[in-house]
Amino acid sequence: MITIRRSQNMFQRTILKNGLRVITSEMSQMQSVASTIFIGAGSRYENKQNNGISHFLEHMLFKGSKKRPSQKEIAQVIEGIGGVLNGGTSIDWTNYWTLTPAKHFSIGLDVLSDMILNPLFDPKEIEREKRVIIEEINRKEDDSEMYVGDLIQNLMWKEQSLGFTPCGTKENIKKLKRVDFFNYLKDLYQPSNMVVSVAGNIKHEKVIKETERFFGNAKNKKIKKFREIKERQKKPRIFLHKKETDQIHLCLGTKTKKLNHFTKSIFKTIFGTLNTILGRGMSSRLFLEIREKRGLAYSIGSSMESFREVSSLVVSGGLNIDKIEEAIKIILKEFKKLKEKRVGEKELKRAKEFIKGTLLLSMEDTGFVSSWYGLQELLCFEIQTPEEKIAEIKKITATDIKRAAEEIFKTQKLNLAMIGSFKEGDKERFLKLLKI
Repeated sequence: MITIRRSQNMFQRTILKNGLRVITSEMSQMQSVASTIFIGAGSRYENKQNNGISHFLEHMLFKGSKKRPSQKEIAQVIEGIGGVLNGGTSIDWTNYWTLTPAKHFSIGLDVLSDMILNPLFDPKEIEREKRVIIEEINRKEDDSEMYVGDLIQNLMWKEQSLGFTPCGTKENIKKLKRVDFFNYLKDLYQPSNMVVSVAGNIKHEKVIKETERFFGNAKNKKIKKFREIKERQKKPRIFLHKKETDQIHLCLGTKTKKLNHFTKSIFKTIFGTLNTILGRGMSSRLFLEIREKRGLAYSIGSSMESFREVSSLVVSGGLNIDKIEEAIKIILKEFKKLKEKRVGEKELKRAKEFIKGTLLLSMEDTGFVSSWYGLQELLCFEIQTPEEKIAEIKKITATDIKRAAEEIFKTQKLNLAMIGSFKEGDKERFLKLLKI
């Protein structure tokens, strides 16, 4: 066991003998402890035949373990101590977490470890859960605001791992068998591919002791690697999904390989600030121009997502069906303005303060703190403290923002996915608009 780093008393990091990484952040003023297990597993580790298995497996780990053979018994243990238990599956990570009163921390970690290390994968439960997941897919497809996010993901990363959505396809879900879950678990759920991140009223030494007790005997095996994407896009792409709706749901995205998990943190902070100016919050350019000034949308905003080798920026919104062309032109105009003209001092300062403020407020939440440190460790193999992040934010200049905009806003990298009542010829009409 090696303790690797302690930084400004914000967190401590230890690697167990089996390669399991443990991160703790002591928050002595809190009454709770958030414990999160992150695994390097998700839809980008899948293929066309098993797309959806990461998410399905996450569901199944809540259905019974050797110590607690049913979902009911697992839930009763956690709820019986006043805690909460849940999980989630993303493109390149899966997590399982508990939030418990501090005195019951060990019970929460015991339940998580038992679920992950000793799942039953009862065949009857698998068949029952197939119906649940298919209904989840149906619900998502019925919700245009959610579904358009899947469409842009598939459009941007055509036929490649990042184009797979976590829920998978109904056809794949129906075919998955018990042995598939055990094989997937063996491929990815290994100690060296996991991070235990704990935040709250707890001592590092206590967390290490309990983590060793529950995870120390787990043995490492070879971890399956995902296939990195090959960037092939040389011109704008468009996908229209026809559906009778009163709104057009839109995602307009772009991407860059210059920003990824291993890019210097200052560049991540610059691109994050650019995204805030463009479409994060009610004082962002897109919100003011499209909603407040013109009334074209109820919701409009932008977000950034980074992966091991690439990043994307996506604008999404529900827009007036008769004004969709105008809205697309405005979005592209805002891209161009950020490329060609430096942001004013007041606007830049406001964006910086927004980022700093939301970060500091979030750091009062043990669950957020657990995720902040755990995800950085899992995906980037290094950790930045909030203080270090804020120090970087202060250094950002208008020139930095302009250079970032020049890098990410390029005509040949534009992707437009929309859901709505389209007519013949609309695809060609909208495609002509995609230029910066």
